[in-house]
Amino acid sequence: MEIAIRKAVRDDVLDVFAIANNKEARANSINQSEIKFEDHKVWFNKKIYSDECVFFVVESRENHKIIAYIRYEKEGDDWVVSINLKDGFQGMGLGTRIIKEASDKIRGNITAVVREANIASVKSFKKAGYSEISSVLIGNDNFLKLEYT
Repeated sequence: MEIAIRKAVRDDVLDVFAIANNKEARANSINQSEIKFEDHKVWFNKKIYSDECVFFVVESRENHKIIAYIRYEKEGDDWVVSINLKDGFQGMGLGTRIIKEASDKIRGNITAVVREANIASVKSFKKAGYSEISSVLIGNDNFLKLEYT
């Protein structure tokens, strides 16, 4: 599948909301609560206009539909990456491609914090060039911290 990675814009709010609020995305997130649309809209608009966030959406070149998003947020000296794919697009190797292509657009140190039980995501980050640097306990859950090398 051919993909295009571009900066998110205001009109992407509904597509990003649908992807972020799907059951699998919530289960693998640090904050697993369902997202309310009004809260998402405020959050999304703050992120896409922030100098501390680089927010990309990923479109299918075939039909220009958004199939994923990937976001980099500045935390101290690092950029912390977060990715979500639309239902039905997992298991195709797209996660690895998106992570690699988008991470190459970022200048600076990039880290990812991935739920240890999310084996597919851990594998995607490692295949994209990330290396495991530590384990982190957040709440009662185990996460891996990975760094782009």
